[in-house]
Amino acid sequence: GSPNDTFARAVAPVLALRVKQPVIVDDRPGGGTLIGVKAVTTSAPDGYTLLFTNTPTHVIAQFVADGIAYDPIRDFAPIVAVGKTSLVLVVSARTPAHTLQEFIAYARRNPGKLNFGFGQGTLPHLIGEAFKTATRSDIVSIPYRGG
Repeated sequence: GSPNDTFARAVAPVLALRVKQPVIVDDRPGGGTLIGVKAVTTSAPDGYTLLFTNTPTHVIAQFVADGIAYDPIRDFAPIVAVGKTSLVLVVSARTPAHTLQEFIAYARRNPGKLNFGFGQGTLPHLIGEAFKTATRSDIVSIPYRGG
């Protein structure tokens, strides 16, 4: 699963103990989390449905996805920040680059031959595109459907 799924599954048992209720993680993968967001925004407002999400659904989606049917400010109330993550750039051990500077030079020498994958509209998607722009490198962007 996604990092959201991993975090949610780690938090669920602790939350269940605190609220003395079962907490079930119901994955709705794909669409850069938008499928899950739709499920939450259309669910009964019973206080038992929570959205475990991150930046893309509340900041990025508004700019990269069509037909967003929710307002991240009006339709949601934040209750807690669960944690922080870091993004890292990793390459295959077979890549002849061992530092960032070497990788940038390698990418520039091999335009259109390197790829990076992402979920559409996710933070790695935006950072990958920003990296390409900042380094003036032609790296092929490959969106994945999630899951």
